[in-house]
Amino acid sequence: MEEQEVLFVEDISRLFHISPNTIQRKRWREESGIPLHRIGKKLCGFKNEIDRWAKSK
Repeated sequence: MEEQEVLFVEDISRLFHISPNTIQRKRWREESGIPLHRIGKKLCGFKNEIDRWAKSK
């Protein structure tokens, strides 16, 4: 199985010029449909899923 690159909130915020606080808000995540997961207490997304999500917007 191929390893996937993981992007944490800080990485995603820099990529899309969005505040980390905005990304962490449950309401924004639900409304935007951004594919995020939890690893322990950290919120993150897989790069390929984030790229697909961004292209669909």
